[in-house]
Amino acid sequence: MGTVLHEMNIEAIDVRKPDAELIEHLEKLLDEAKKGELVGISYVAVWHGNYVSSSWCQIRFSYLSTVIGELYFLKHKLIDAELYQ
Repeated sequence: MGTVLHEMNIEAIDVRKPDAELIEHLEKLLDEAKKGELVGISYVAVWHGNYVSSSWCQIRFSYLSTVIGELYFLKHKLIDAELYQ
């Protein structure tokens, strides 16, 4: 009798490993917020399963244009990073 091979869908396996670099970055931000240094944040997050969300907290009108400018700058940095990988 021949060998029976079973196919396995690799994408179906749910392996979630914490990313040490991401955790370190978030902990640094949290420490800065606890010290009163970080006073507002806007972000885009990528979740397990490629779900993407965005939000903000404590973005004041007085520096809104600066935050929007930084987001625009981030957009270009992300595009450049993708193009030159």
